[in-house]
Amino acid sequence: MKHALLSAAAALALSFAAGSANAVTFATAGDTASLDFNGIVDGVVDLDLDADLTLTLLSITGSFDYNFSYSLSNNSAGDDLLSRLTAFGFNVNPDFDDATVSGEFDQWASGNVPGGLPDVEFCASDNTNNCSGGGGDGVAVGETGTGFLTLSFLVDPGAGGIDLTNFYVRYQSLGPDGEGSGVGRGVPCVNGDCGGGGGNEIPEPGTWALMILGFGGAGAMLRRNRRSLAKLAA
Repeated sequence: MKHALLSAAAALALSFAAGSANAVTFATAGDTASLDFNGIVDGVVDLDLDADLTLTLLSITGSFDYNFSYSLSNNSAGDDLLSRLTAFGFNVNPDFDDATVSGEFDQWASGNVPGGLPDVEFCASDNTNNCSGGGGDGVAVGETGTGFLTLSFLVDPGAGGIDLTNFYVRYQSLGPDGEGSGVGRGVPCVNGDCGGGGGNEIPEPGTWALMILGFGGAGAMLRRNRRSLAKLAA
């Protein structure tokens, strides 16, 4: 029993360390979700970067078309007042067949995300057909870009709806000179509170306790395994 608890705690700690998939489910018209994004530049969190994305499922029509509205806000500050949001994206489960996007972002693609983040299956971009952003427009600080997108499926996803995961945004024109770029990872807002920079927040005390317990359990298992190997070698 003790070993099982340690294993579970260790797995939980590792899931916190690696980051969760943060799935958001859309099953019926009216479902909505808001996500908070941090900012990462050259592998380091930039606390001045912050964005929020709200997705609302408006309807399910035709041959399994999921129709959304989107709203993307740039809340960056400090040295990143020149920043622009030039793309956002996510993964989709089950797999979709086709998509359309309009409004602030009017092209979509799939593939590589800069900054070392995982590839995505859908991204909406401004002025260029890739997931790296680009162009001279985008959502400036203090502004909100809005529009619509549709995800089309060949097979009915069923009553359980669809899951969106692995959310990201693309920042450009960073720093006082406006020449830098970065990315952001998104997490669902809790009780409508988007906190100001997904992944930048200090964990709650309960989360810290679980993390400490988990890492302690992982260490205990490693030490036990080393002792077992040593006995076998003797």
